[in-house]
Amino acid sequence: MSAPALRWRGGQGLARIAVAGLLAYAVAFVLDQVVERSVVVPACTAHAAERGLAYRGVAVYGPRDDAPGAHCLLGRVGIDESSVPLHRVMPFLASLVVDFAVDMHFTLPLFLVLIWMLPQLPQLLLARLSPHRSLE
Repeated sequence: MSAPALRWRGGQGLARIAVAGLLAYAVAFVLDQVVERSVVVPACTAHAAERGLAYRGVAVYGPRDDAPGAHCLLGRVGIDESSVPLHRVMPFLASLVVDFAVDMHFTLPLFLVLIWMLPQLPQLLLARLSPHRSLE
């Protein structure tokens, strides 16, 4: 096994992946906040102003909701708020990129684990594909 793959094995490997996961989460959270403040808030505020509403915030709905992704929360003073999907506020491709960036704080640790498993993948595949040897 290669030296980089050995670094991720055992208890020390688990500690390394935990630290890397926490760092990945911190980076993803900062990215989420930057994208929300620099892209989503101005787009949602402009959309709300065009309709005579007030911008109240952003909500990110998960895959089990009817309309997953980032939503602008809009409303009038003292009246219930409504939610508008981001793809209705921004161009479609831009909203896809922003949705990914805003949801990345959930998906980045998953990508980190997948990357952590990549050095072990060839060995696992070879073990699966090689014919079983019978005991003599």
